[in-house]
Amino acid sequence: MLRANRVSLTTWLLVAMVLGILVGWAVGPPIGSIKFIGDIFLRLVQMVVVFLVLGCMIQAIGGIDPRGLGRMGVKVVVFYIGTTVLAVICAIIMANLFQPGVGVPKPEGFTAPGQPQEVSWVSVIVNMFPRNPVDAMARMDMFQVIVFGIFVGIALGVLGERGKRIYELVCDFNEVMIRIVNMVM
Repeated sequence: MLRANRVSLTTWLLVAMVLGILVGWAVGPPIGSIKFIGDIFLRLVQMVVVFLVLGCMIQAIGGIDPRGLGRMGVKVVVFYIGTTVLAVICAIIMANLFQPGVGVPKPEGFTAPGQPQEVSWVSVIVNMFPRNPVDAMARMDMFQVIVFGIFVGIALGVLGERGKRIYELVCDFNEVMIRIVNMVM
C-alpha cells in the first residue's frame, strides 16, 4: 500500500543532484573514479527512452477516435511550433546574456569549422519522415520516431476493432517500459 507522504521521484532526483554537486566539490578530481556509475545510469535511461516515446505516441494517437484527429492534430502542431519558438527565444536571450565561450582560450591546433551548409525548408520537412523506423530508433532520431509513432497510432485507430489487440499490446509494453524507468530511478 502506498503512503500519502511518500517522497516524489522529482524530489529524489533534485536531492541526488545537490548531493552530487556537494560531494564533487568536497572530494574534487578523485571523485571521477566513480564516473562509471553515472555512465551506467545514463545508458539505462537511454536504453528505454526511444521505446517509451514510440509507445507513448502510438498509445496516445491510437486511443483517439480517428474523426477527432484533425482538430487535435492542428492543436498539437500549433502547440509544438509555439513551444519551439519560445525555446529558441529563451536560448537566444540566455546566449546573449551569459555569452558562453567568451574568454575561453582556444585549444592548440584548433581550426574553426567551415561554413554550415544551407538547409532548405523542404529538406527539413522531408527529413522528418524516416526511411527506416528501426534505423531512426537506432540513431535516436526522436523526431522521426515520433512521426512513425503518429502514423502507427493513426493506422491502429483506423483499423478499429482489428487494431485493438495491437493497441493493447502497445499499452502493456508501455507499462513495462515505465516499470523499467522506475527500477532505474
